[in-house]
Amino acid sequence: EKAGLVQNVFSAYTCYSGDANMPPVFVESADAGPTETNVLTSFECPFWERCEIDVFVKDFDNHDETGVQTDQGIFVEGAVGFMIGDRDLVIPPELTQSCLTASGGTLHCKYILQKEMADSRSYLHSAIGRMFSMCLVAYDLPGTAGNRCPSTPYCFKMQIVGTRPMFSTVTPMAESRTADGELVELQHDYPACEGFPMELRIKVEDTIPDTGVTAFTQDPSKRFRIFVYDKTVESDPVADGVLYDPDFFDKEADPMIFDRLGDINVQCGDNFAPYNASRLGLSDSLQHLTVIGDAEPREASNSDIVDPRYAVINDYNPDFVYYPNTANVTVQFFPRVQDRNGIAMRLDSSCTRSDYVAPNQRCREKVMNQDQLICAVGYDNSRSTHKRWVGNRKPSDMSQGDYSSETRCWRILMEAPPVFITDPDGDETPFGDWETVGASETTDHPSAYKTVTWRVHQENSLNFLAQDPNPEDRVEIFILASPGIPDGMAVGESRCIVRDPGSCLETDGENCIRRGMCGMVGDVFTAGLQSDCSRARRSLTWTPGSETAGKEFRICASARDDSTACYFQDNAPPLATPRGWFGEQQCVIIEVAGLTVQFAGALAEGTAPPSDVDDPSYVTHVKGYVGCQMSLTVSASDVAVPAGTSTYDVAAQLVPNAILGATGTSSGNNVTALWTPSRGMEGQSFDLCFAADDLPPLDILPAPITRVCLGGTAHLQGCQDVSECTGGGKCVPACVRIDVQRCEYCVQEAETLIYMVQKFQLDTNWLKLWALNSYQGTPAKEFLPGSVFIEEANDADLAFFKDPDLLMDSEGMHRFIIGPTYMAGSDDDITSVAAKFRTTVKTLLSVNPDIDENAFPMNGQGAGQHVCVLPCTIAPV
Repeated sequence: EKAGLVQNVFSAYTCYSGDANMPPVFVESADAGPTETNVLTSFECPFWERCEIDVFVKDFDNHDETGVQTDQGIFVEGAVGFMIGDRDLVIPPELTQSCLTASGGTLHCKYILQKEMADSRSYLHSAIGRMFSMCLVAYDLPGTAGNRCPSTPYCFKMQIVGTRPMFSTVTPMAESRTADGELVELQHDYPACEGFPMELRIKVEDTIPDTGVTAFTQDPSKRFRIFVYDKTVESDPVADGVLYDPDFFDKEADPMIFDRLGDINVQCGDNFAPYNASRLGLSDSLQHLTVIGDAEPREASNSDIVDPRYAVINDYNPDFVYYPNTANVTVQFFPRVQDRNGIAMRLDSSCTRSDYVAPNQRCREKVMNQDQLICAVGYDNSRSTHKRWVGNRKPSDMSQGDYSSETRCWRILMEAPPVFITDPDGDETPFGDWETVGASETTDHPSAYKTVTWRVHQENSLNFLAQDPNPEDRVEIFILASPGIPDGMAVGESRCIVRDPGSCLETDGENCIRRGMCGMVGDVFTAGLQSDCSRARRSLTWTPGSETAGKEFRICASARDDSTACYFQDNAPPLATPRGWFGEQQCVIIEVAGLTVQFAGALAEGTAPPSDVDDPSYVTHVKGYVGCQMSLTVSASDVAVPAGTSTYDVAAQLVPNAILGATGTSSGNNVTALWTPSRGMEGQSFDLCFAADDLPPLDILPAPITRVCLGGTAHLQGCQDVSECTGGGKCVPACVRIDVQRCEYCVQEAETLIYMVQKFQLDTNWLKLWALNSYQGTPAKEFLPGSVFIEEANDADLAFFKDPDLLMDSEGMHRFIIGPTYMAGSDDDITSVAAKFRTTVKTLLSVNPDIDENAFPMNGQGAGQHVCVLPCTIAPV
């Protein structure tokens, strides 16, 4: 008010000094010209140091741009109503001499505020907030030509100020830059690492500069508070023509957004959920303050927080919580892909075959929602402690007359490691059931591992495809040393893939900002900053050798980006390193198909051994006849054939020296064994055995397979032991048992009955043979008491003689009967049987070479022993 009065007085009493003597002027600096008079009129003086105001006065011959500095003496004094002493205006830098006069047309003084001083260098703590004013005028020294008129008064005000809250050095303050690389003042970058809780600790304190002394030490009544808010909330993008940006601290989605945007699931593709961040240390009632103006938070409806009267006596808002010494607010945020709060993954709803166009694999791709910008302001309670309005005179913030810190902001950068992506069929980066795995990591998740079957001596390849959710990062794929790779596998380089923005799905609408390929907008992440290697592929090629058949190999990969943002955090992810962040591990299981031999043909025919035999020595048995050439064909094939691959080349073969006289002929994977039973083999069994082996150059089998599974689910498959015969099968020799029948022989074309008697050296005659083979149908069992006739008496292969003198006129071989077959009783031996049929023991032994003439009961078998008899070879007595 006094300064205003001075201005009024001087304007009321004008003074004309004449053209020869212009009054001095107060200027901005020692180098200022006559027009540079825009001097400062308001000063803040920290209470802990002396308040010194620079005063510059110059004398010019003219006050326009043409004015030239004179050499006249200058005199300075207090204006009307203001008194200054010798120590108030002094000459710098010593500040010991009075600065009221000077010669040479220029004067530089320092005004020192002497009131309310605690000592020579500082002011009383109680003076904080007080305002002081001073007005000075300048004259030419006496003796100057013309009238001596005063200058225009120089009035200024000085306020003693206290310390302001400031952000502690423990508060993270990393640099933040624009897309052009320009540093953003009072803005800092802070990462939010996917899968790990983020804690941004913001601390405000109050310290006297250069002393380390806190304001709380000087005044224990000093208290502090912090307010943290989301600066860039945009909840009505349709009306405002911008992109939707939810509040970082929202717990639930705003239902009104759905009304304005329609179906968020369509517009935003992956339906991002609220960020759900929290502020520990900020009262619940202050969680919903909105933003007015450029940066400051303000309550939109509660007039108690910003009182229009700006009165010192107003009470504080009861929701404000103050803390002694320091104030802390911790911003907590836990970004998880499962919660979709800032990061989401394309699963079945957004990775469909209709959307998939190779080679733009999208399944399991992670996309980022926008980065968030949160700001904080610190306040003290200085209005309360000093009983003065010390803050902004008309605040638009929540200072309420208190001191406030500068506003600092933190850009919350969504960070995530690379993830393996695939196509809907799980082929590119082979995946098992990737839909069941969902948003979980594949590390130690066996259902994610795909099993592929490769064949020996066939070249195969697979790819690992990884992508980083942060498009500015570079990705490299590594094949893990544990479990490693099989010998001979070729591992290609990790190759970069430039992502195509045109691959975005139609569901990636423009109403959501994200840092994925689709919708990279804003200051930081533009198309120009996209890395050319945020997607990478690594290929593996291998031709399995014979020694790997039947073995299983697991190959695992992990991808790493080049971001170190999460490594330097207190809660750093374990896989974050100084060179980048490793993501999940994905494994592929390679089964090298073994050779599983399947036998067929003669081994599948005939009659199986009795089920009560624990360890049979054959697979099946068939009947053979003396003189009949037998032809048994057995085939072998590979049955473990995966889709899209060819079979191994295998072939059946006859085991050497299986039966004396047997021969084998191979054709493809078949072998045909030929063998003719001869006289002396009647009633005996012979095993004709087969094997299977792979053909060069396979060399899979160390030795031919000579055993097969009998019964079970692996019936007739090759085996080494019973463990390979699933379903209760037995592992037995791959043999056909040939049971040479009694009393049945073979006749060939052009042979007569008389010739056959001589050929087989039978103790009979043509008449008996004709009698036995000149009927059709099964003869009556009472033909001979106790005799057993063969069941196939009317088989087509049996010879049928109408005329004993005729030759066989049909091709091939035909069986004929030389006598009935008798089933011995329990008290029979060879002698009793011979007597019973009026023949000799010699005759019986000649057609039953397997019977021991000394055994009783017969062959140790007794009842049930079959005997071929040639009755009536001895004349009756």
